[in-house]
Amino acid sequence: MRILIFSVQCPHSSVGDNTFSELFSSFPPEQLATLYIREELPDDTRCATYFQVSEQKVLHSLLHPRTETGRVVTPQTAPTEEDKAAGEAARALYVRGRQARTYHLRQCLREAVWWLGRWHTPALDSFLDDFHPDVIVFDMSNYAHLTRMVRYAIRRTGAAAVGFLWDDTFTYRQGLHSPGFLLWRWINRRALRRVSRLCGAFCAISQKTKQEADAFFGIDCRIVTKPIRYAPGETFCPTVPHQPLRLLYTGNLLTGRFDTLCLLAEALREIQTDGVPRVVADVYTATPLTEADMSRVSPWVIIHPAIPQPQVLEKQGEADVLLFLEALTPPESRISRLSFSTKITDYLHAGKCILAVGPPDVAPMEYLQGEDAALCVHDRAGIRQAVTRLFDDPSLLSAYGERAYACGRRNHSKELMDSRLRAVLDTALAARDRQKAHRGGGGGS
Repeated sequence: MRILIFSVQCPHSSVGDNTFSELFSSFPPEQLATLYIREELPDDTRCATYFQVSEQKVLHSLLHPRTETGRVVTPQTAPTEEDKAAGEAARALYVRGRQARTYHLRQCLREAVWWLGRWHTPALDSFLDDFHPDVIVFDMSNYAHLTRMVRYAIRRTGAAAVGFLWDDTFTYRQGLHSPGFLLWRWINRRALRRVSRLCGAFCAISQKTKQEADAFFGIDCRIVTKPIRYAPGETFCPTVPHQPLRLLYTGNLLTGRFDTLCLLAEALREIQTDGVPRVVADVYTATPLTEADMSRVSPWVIIHPAIPQPQVLEKQGEADVLLFLEALTPPESRISRLSFSTKITDYLHAGKCILAVGPPDVAPMEYLQGEDAALCVHDRAGIRQAVTRLFDDPSLLSAYGERAYACGRRNHSKELMDSRLRAVLDTALAARDRQKAHRGGGGGS
């Protein structure tokens, strides 16, 4: 079975957001290919072949229509100086764009660039024809231009299709009412509805995501998450707490998470005695922060640069408490309402106490609370109370850690996810074969 994955992000083996890579790790690399739309080069060897469509070149093609915007790359492709410059420019643009008040208007303009620019090129057709996938698996993302590419590829190759939903990319329930957001979301909903009619199966990242996607698209999603690999004979290990107690957060601080971190910092200041540290937090993030930002959370929250995923897992194993942070106030608190961070399964595998801070009605908080897999709080007072409890009663660390570990074993093992994924792929292939038979039968009558 040859599987072509469509993804917004460039796959990297050194980052935690690698759900597709982990899900398909049981397949031989030569049976996997990924098409992505970022200005980076992959280093993940789980796919033998990648196809990059460069947004910068699509923009360039508006004035130079013959520009070749796509190319085949591999994990061994060495970046040129042009690649490095394009990557730096793109990263700076993405950071500025997400922080701008005109973010959604910019997204609409981006869609216009992709609509008018040249992404359909001979190189893309050659790649699709040469790889000739049996199944196309794609992220049902916020990017209508990627969705159009998926629709084109399905029709050109005749492959079965599986759509993955891991965020709120299709509702108006995020509490945003700006013209830019409404237009952007209308464009994306329309693109996702059209491509959904070509799919034979769907996956959702959480039960809440499934419920809303099933209702909107008229489908039946299977719940599939990033899997957890358990070593033979692996068991839960109780936490031996440090003095001071060490909290850990690894990830971005966008969309209101920094404000939640500030509430945590205030709680930590309040529980220290005579300046003696009782609880401290280490934060590893790639989110740019100013000196003023850092002063808001110091001295009990220490900000570090982002680290590769192997080091993240090592730090998680050394911590006493793992922090899961979401925005607490709208509209930011609505953005993650259907998401399910990849760090959640990493946290469950670590077997550490999870302190989850977020609104009670978003998917990750509903899940952790429903599974009793974390200490869940929803406001500033709850944060202070929870941290004080953990310090006063260290036995809670192992108690919550064991519940988290059991939840991971029960719901996210590699074996369970492999079984669900195989069932989804078989369903998609069967649906495609039925459609082909129906068209063939109709043509002969």
